[in-house]
Amino acid sequence: MNLKLFKIKSHLIGAFLAFSEFIYFLIQSRWDPDPYHDGFVYVQALASSQGKLPNRDFLALYGPLNPVIQGIWLNLVNNSLLSLRIFTSIILCLTGLLIYAGTKKYFGNSISVLISLIWAIGNPLTTTPVLPWPNIILSLLLVVSIFLISGNNQGKVKNYFYVAILVTLGIFVRNVSIISLLLILFTIYLKKENQKKILISFISGVLITLLFLFLLIVRFQLWDDFYLQTIKYGFSLSYKDRNIRGIINFRIVLFGVLFILLCTILRNFHIKLEKSATIKTANFLLIATLASAILYSGTLQISRNQNNSATLSLYHNIKLFMENISYMPLYFFVFACIIIFIRNTLPKFNLNSKSNFTILAIALSSVSQLYPGAHAARIWFSLPVLIIGTAPSINDYLGSKKMEYLAASKYILIPTIISYLIVFNNQAHLPRIAYSNQVLAGMQGDARKVLPIDETLFNLEKFGIVGEIEFRCPIAIYSIAGKKYMSIDNHYVTLIPPLIHQQKLAKQIFFCDQNQPIGELFDDNSYRVAFMNAAEYPHVDKVNFLIERK
Repeated sequence: MNLKLFKIKSHLIGAFLAFSEFIYFLIQSRWDPDPYHDGFVYVQALASSQGKLPNRDFLALYGPLNPVIQGIWLNLVNNSLLSLRIFTSIILCLTGLLIYAGTKKYFGNSISVLISLIWAIGNPLTTTPVLPWPNIILSLLLVVSIFLISGNNQGKVKNYFYVAILVTLGIFVRNVSIISLLLILFTIYLKKENQKKILISFISGVLITLLFLFLLIVRFQLWDDFYLQTIKYGFSLSYKDRNIRGIINFRIVLFGVLFILLCTILRNFHIKLEKSATIKTANFLLIATLASAILYSGTLQISRNQNNSATLSLYHNIKLFMENISYMPLYFFVFACIIIFIRNTLPKFNLNSKSNFTILAIALSSVSQLYPGAHAARIWFSLPVLIIGTAPSINDYLGSKKMEYLAASKYILIPTIISYLIVFNNQAHLPRIAYSNQVLAGMQGDARKVLPIDETLFNLEKFGIVGEIEFRCPIAIYSIAGKKYMSIDNHYVTLIPPLIHQQKLAKQIFFCDQNQPIGELFDDNSYRVAFMNAAEYPHVDKVNFLIERK
């Protein structure tokens, strides 16, 4: 009876958690569109929903499967960006529920609910939480893979076949998933029990899935474009001349060490407080101090400088530290996952370890999603995999001290939740107006963004000629104005550096976010300006304009 009551209680908690997170993400989905990131993914999903094939008919930089999945959703529901945001909300809600289900065994219902909620409302607001980025689907695939080989399923050979299918599909969702595949193979090689059977099962799943996908690629003549876009461009050319700072990043080590130090200090302080006569006063002062620090860092949550690397400037590094301090737990989980994996796989450490190496490999491999910049938004997308994958090992390492740490965690969790709720409340009460263009129906935003975007879309629909516009603009939302415009060669948007050559004989060319004067950008003897209007915030004093041949 007690067991039945426990299961009912867990299910009710899970249902409440899923509902509350879905409502939160649904509210978030009505916020500003991101003209670049939303547009970049939305135009691919829209093209797929219209029957076009990824790579061959439109650019699919990270992999062809994500736009296919999202295109199916758009066909089933509605061809709007808001519809795609709702789809993302559902996936994130399911992921949040899996965080709870994957950690409650180790940390209990209360802490697991808090972990899931803090993840849900703790997204860095530099990008919207429901940005339909391929990382979200990839993270869900990796989380499901962990469940397939954890707990009572750990020794089931056939489950590694299913994991192989999911991880291989993940490569075609987000190309960096190849790291997951390689790390899983490495950990299977380290196994002592059923090594050959598991290896055969896993490799069979990989080969069958690859064979099926490559037959489709050959059948629809996608190979050349797939190789150029998803493999060559995706791993090299798209990041040309940029600093590679995705995995090797000082914040991962810095915040990881500081978080462990803070947790240890809080644990020791909590133990002393239990023996102190002034426990209430000390509790209040400690929580007030932490709350003040975390709330202050929360006000910096909308900073867009998370990509910056460390420099020799002390001022720059202190500023960077303060801008990212509210994301200390995010960086900590990356740090913890790397340390745990290294410790458990080194021969001299793994003799008495009960951890499943393959689960740790899946968790660690999600760090590859941070390439080429380890900023908090990318960590947030992969955090569910890190949390669920490291939970058993963290539980083992804490051992008899686990309850002491969990008891002390209230000093961090309470002010953190308050901080995130205040930030969310402030964002939710910003004055917003609705977009009038049909592509952005249902979306709302800051007037400084809405009005210029609406004006640009209106002018594109008025002056643009379908199929004759070259978009020399990385903001993809413009290139599907009215759901009818495409850029050169049906790729929707000219990336920087361009994947394809510019169309020198284009009848019309669209530029965005350009400084004045604009005459240096084109030959005014050959072209004239069809329209020009202000660019949206934060591109103050810049313009969007369309030129056409005389």
